[in-house]
Amino acid sequence: MNSLREALDKSPENLPLHLVYARRCEESLSWSEARSIYEGILEKFPSHPSAHLGIARTLFFQGKISEAEVRSQALVKNHPRFAEGHLFLCRILCSDSDGDLELAAVHYRAALEIDPQLAEPALDRDLGELLEGGELSEAGDSETLTFGQEPAAEDPSTEDWISPGDEAPTDSPFEFAQPEESESGYVDGGFIEALQRGMDQNGIRVSDLDAPTTNFNDVGGLYGLKEDLRMKIVHPVKNPQLFQAYGISAGGSMLLYGPPGCGKTMIAEALEGEVNASLYKLSLHQLHDTAIGRAEKHLHEIFHIARMNAPSVLFLDEVDAIASRRAGAADPARPSLVNQLLNELDDLSKGDDGVLVIAATSAPWLLDPAFHRAGRFDSKIFISTPDEADRIDIIRVLRNRIPVSDLDAQAVAAATAGFSGAELTAVFENAAERAIAASLKVGCFQPLTTALLIDEAKSYQPGAAAWMSIAREEAEKARMADSFRGLYES
Repeated sequence: MNSLREALDKSPENLPLHLVYARRCEESLSWSEARSIYEGILEKFPSHPSAHLGIARTLFFQGKISEAEVRSQALVKNHPRFAEGHLFLCRILCSDSDGDLELAAVHYRAALEIDPQLAEPALDRDLGELLEGGELSEAGDSETLTFGQEPAAEDPSTEDWISPGDEAPTDSPFEFAQPEESESGYVDGGFIEALQRGMDQNGIRVSDLDAPTTNFNDVGGLYGLKEDLRMKIVHPVKNPQLFQAYGISAGGSMLLYGPPGCGKTMIAEALEGEVNASLYKLSLHQLHDTAIGRAEKHLHEIFHIARMNAPSVLFLDEVDAIASRRAGAADPARPSLVNQLLNELDDLSKGDDGVLVIAATSAPWLLDPAFHRAGRFDSKIFISTPDEADRIDIIRVLRNRIPVSDLDAQAVAAATAGFSGAELTAVFENAAERAIAASLKVGCFQPLTTALLIDEAKSYQPGAAAWMSIAREEAEKARMADSFRGLYES
């Protein structure tokens, strides 16, 4: 998000950047901010389909289902070749218990005729026989809804003005509105052509500006956890037919616990770059709402978003703040929020939603006991401080970011016994600052050396040992020692 904000500050009229940033706002559940961005786009491009779709999405996830449906219907009427619009309208109709499934099937088939890659197994299953047979007509409308015709020959006088999804067949029964030029004259053929290729006017592919920048290769150690994550979502996404043959689908749930700074958050973020799946990060501040019942609604919406965008990963950071013990809770709203999270996890355990929930905590003893029952978390994984082999691996990863002259990784690893990954990173960064200061003082480059790293490590007192002592005491006090055996096996 920060990289996108910086890019927008430098290029405030760059439409592709605004679209990418708005989508990131949606992923972080900042619905109002996302909508304001889409509305700003429509001020310059009144008929831009992606912006209209974005507003419909924000309305839907804020619970304004009827308004979202009306906007989506207007969108596909004005842009009949906009596949994503048909798909979203189908999702809205399917999500409503009173929704018109026949009409949903019409729009789903229309989306697939335009772009077959939008197929979703869940919609195929829900709509079933409605997708078979010949032409389907819109419920309540005598006109037959047909799609897939070749678009009309382009008018050279207007081709530079056509945005993605605007192409319309000449015999479409719907009114088709062309985008209008803004008063500033910002629209130009070169810009629209670049937008259609997913690039800005400088040739930069905008989808890469906020794309995942890390993967498992950027995380030292944690080999067992990496393999668990590969089996739960990476391999099922990349080899779906193989896993389906064994009756296994992508997704599940796991609880990561251990001392701070040992890679729980980093591994979840690296997972996004490892597999083509959406990552949604959730913490307590995103759920905070003084209105009774609103936080539970937000939580349900987040899980719903993850399901709609499967395969996806939902990362619950510091889950103890969301799922703490209900008994004796000072916040009267906490028990109902915990109940909602338990229900969501139970629902995920029943189906093949393609959602992997990763919960992380440095205070597992604070969790409500109900989360330790079968089915709530498929596995509980203790993330301890790295051993010497893992520290060597982390040190080599850090060297790729902070070059070291004649690095002796084994010597540095031996001097940092008990250090967490975050503490190792701090050693490298502080030693680098010392090397920079020395270079400024003498007026020439002073390398970062193994000796300097070892000397910097001497100034640190690792915190994991004290955490382990507290964790064991608290787990025993809470009668959860059996649930967190990792505290006693390391």
